[in-house]
Formats: sequence, C-alpha cells, structure tokens
Amino acid sequence: MKFIDIHTHRIPDHDESISIVNRIIGRDELLPNEVLQSCGIHPWFIEGDGMQQLERLRTALSDSSIIALGEAGLDKVVDTSIIIQQTIFEEEVFLSEKTKKPLVIHCVKAFDELLAIRNRLNPSMPWIIHGFRGKETQAVQLLKKGLYLSFGEYFHPESLQAAWPAHLFVETDESKLPIPILYQRFSESLNIGVEQFAAQMENNFRQTFIRI
Repeated sequence: MKFIDIHTHRIPDHDESISIVNRIIGRDELLPNEVLQSCGIHPWFIEGDGMQQLERLRTALSDSSIIALGEAGLDKVVDTSIIIQQTIFEEEVFLSEKTKKPLVIHCVKAFDELLAIRNRLNPSMPWIIHGFRGKETQAVQLLKKGLYLSFGEYFHPESLQAAWPAHLFVETDESKLPIPILYQRFSESLNIGVEQFAAQMENNFRQTFIRI
C-alpha cells in the first residue's frame, strides 16, 4: 500500500509514500530529477510584476520531474495587487494547458475571482484546491465546477465526504503529521477501511497527475 502526498514542503524520507514536493519560483531551487515536484509562482512571493518569475517558470517546466504547476493562485490577504495576482495566475493557467500539467491552487478569500477566471478561460487540465478547509457548501460549489479538493490536517468531514471518491487528494503541506496518519483519519471519517481509501487515492493520482 502506497501513501500519496500530492503537496508537501518536505523531501520524502521513506519508500512507503509517493510525494510531490512543492518548489516556489523565486524562493526555492529545484530538487534532483528523481524527486517528483510541482513548481509555480505563489501569490505571497510575486516579485514586482512577476514577469521574470514567469520566464523562470517556463524554463523549469521542461524538467521531467515537474508533474504539476503550482502553487499558483489568488490571495486577498497579502499586499500584492489582486490585479497583478490575476495576471500571473492566468499566465500560469495558460502554461498548465500548454504543458499538460495539472494546476495546484492556493486561494484565500478569492474564490469568486478564481471561478470567474475558470469560466472565462475554460481550462481542460485539472485544477486542485490545495489545503482545503472550507465547509460543505463551498466544497460542493467548487466540485460542481469540476475542481478537485486536497485535504490536510485541518478539514471539515462533510467537505471530505462531498469530494469522495474521485475528486479528493491528501497532502501534508507543512504539517508535522505523517501521511499515514492522515490516511487513517480520512478513512475513519469516511467510515471505510484505510486500504480502500488508499486504493482510491492511487487511482485519483494515476488519473490526474501521472500515469505510472
């Protein structure tokens, strides 16, 4: 049984998990090729108008170890202009489509803007809201628009249930909890065995991120 962690900031240290390590353009260097990675321009770390970071991202996406683009997104809590954030995010959407890599999204208090962009651009690649902590009403709204939800240490059981089975992922992000503990918590919340939960997560991963 494999434990799949679709968004972490820790380098994997054991063979029981498949982890996608997130790297932020302008903040982190890419890791060796044998490590699966995502990379993107986080709205917290946009430098100026972000155009130089976009060039670095375009170059990075040619690396075969990069299997997803992100974190990308919108955040109304930070000082960076939401207009600049939207411009950079839309460019990342175009890159996701061009490179055929799913988009891992950070979104804080900007879901209306996010969905407006989705409706206008009509992307074909999967969009995954990482670290989703919203309630069931918001989860259902996003799921109806075709988005996937990735859950970590803090979650609403009703939202987890709404995303089960095919639109759900698990992540550690910056939590100290190991991925097997999250699998156990989520399977208990769904009232299913951990083996069944793990099999579904592997299927979701194969269908969405990479065919292995």
